[in-house]
Amino acid sequence: MLLKHPVIIWLQTNYSWLLVIAVLPLFRENALYNIPLLLLAALACYRLTTGHRDQFLQPPLVLFVVAFLALWLPQLIALVDAYHFSASAKKALPYIGYGLAGFYIAAYINRSDLDKILTGIAVVVLVWCIDALLALAGIWSIFGYNPKPGMVMGIFFQKQSIGHICAVLFPVVLEILRRRHWHGLWLMLVALVIVTIVLLSGRRVAWMMLAFAASGYVVYLWLVVGLLRWRRLIVISVLLATTIAVLHNSYSPFASRFNQALGLFSGDTELVAAATSQRTDIWRTGVTIFQDRWLNGIGPRGFRYAYMDYADTNDYWRLRQTAPTQPHLHILEIAVGTGVTGLAGYLVFLLCLWKGLRNRQAGYHWVLGLAVITAVLPVNAHLAFYGSYWSAFLWWLTGLMYAAIRIHHPPAQDDSTSGQST
Repeated sequence: MLLKHPVIIWLQTNYSWLLVIAVLPLFRENALYNIPLLLLAALACYRLTTGHRDQFLQPPLVLFVVAFLALWLPQLIALVDAYHFSASAKKALPYIGYGLAGFYIAAYINRSDLDKILTGIAVVVLVWCIDALLALAGIWSIFGYNPKPGMVMGIFFQKQSIGHICAVLFPVVLEILRRRHWHGLWLMLVALVIVTIVLLSGRRVAWMMLAFAASGYVVYLWLVVGLLRWRRLIVISVLLATTIAVLHNSYSPFASRFNQALGLFSGDTELVAAATSQRTDIWRTGVTIFQDRWLNGIGPRGFRYAYMDYADTNDYWRLRQTAPTQPHLHILEIAVGTGVTGLAGYLVFLLCLWKGLRNRQAGYHWVLGLAVITAVLPVNAHLAFYGSYWSAFLWWLTGLMYAAIRIHHPPAQDDSTSGQST
């Protein structure tokens, strides 16, 4: 009788989208996001081993598999002579789980599921941002007011990544609300709230990611959707400039971080080093490692173990006897970790994104693709490219992108596949 309980029946018919959307709020924790991802990976294995393999040959799913292999196989190749085998193997071998979870999302989520997931993304991001603003004002917060000087972190106070994730999801949230008929003032208000949180997060890489994502969304509205006009673009630009000016004049921690970031354009070595949080020595050492291990690299996440052997005697981090855990630059991390093999795979990954999006009509796949590209920008300098956290976020997003492509251009039999039950 328990199996016929309405709650059990509802869970049996809705578990797919519930597991997918559960991943997003759990990114607040160190590892809990792996639980729904592991379940999604297990469901993918079950489907692929019990006669549900017809989906596999659809073009979007072939592209997904090629994109995943392009990033995963170089990690396996790098294990052959990895600098620290156990550390690299602990990242490279379980990495397939992210691909399986992403494949389930890409292959077995249907249109109704995707609508629910996208609505959930918008709700979660807005709750995060409103909570962070209330915490900043000292009014209330879901997990208690736990500020760090100069940085608004909201519920991400343990990982300091609210700026990065909100920057990546910025165009997705705006497109979700736009398609649900949020227009004019309301849509601009939501945009300003998210922009404010990203700016006040104090993460300069998040500012850069937001600039890229916002610019890409403007291009999408202009060229693909055909909605944006010069007048609106001018209004948006004025509002953005006003927001930055107000924050700069009213919130000194933001002004300090902003002024420090301007050091990148000063041409002064010390100011550039300060603006990049002393990462210039890290990049210099990373280049040295790549030159020595250019073919297949030192293995993913092996940077900290090789650093001291390659750093100059006057290296900032060597003098402090603290080896950085990663190169803090995605393209350099790929080059160091997996060599030219990994760089070639990265280009194949980007090509798969482009082939999945080209010649398509307006749809969610465009903004999801923009989010994926923002997450893998070669100049990103935040969380590790091969780290568990960003890998999980990347393949969760990539799965949603290819699901949207498959749903937007389904094959003749696509509607017969529900994705709701095994």
